[in-house]
Amino acid sequence: MTRTDVFKGFINELKAIQEQIKELQADEEAIKDLVKEELTAEGIEEIFIDDYKIIYRDVISNRFDTTNFKKAHGDLYKAFTKQTTFKRLIIN
Repeated sequence: MTRTDVFKGFINELKAIQEQIKELQADEEAIKDLVKEELTAEGIEEIFIDDYKIIYRDVISNRFDTTNFKKAHGDLYKAFTKQTTFKRLIIN
């Protein structure tokens, strides 16, 4: 078996697993959507069922707008920007 064959085997297995993950994630989202629809239809944000607590409500978060900050204060943005290095595996 050549090195290329070994890599092809890895990639084929990886692609098969990624496809299974996509399918499971789609199933997960479909079920979550059903739960959200049911909670919305009942007009409730929180419910307890056996050992489960289900919550579906608005959440407010405050996020820093880096794009506009960078435009308005480019030098300050650069002064507080930290460069990092990491390795990335890409398979197309």
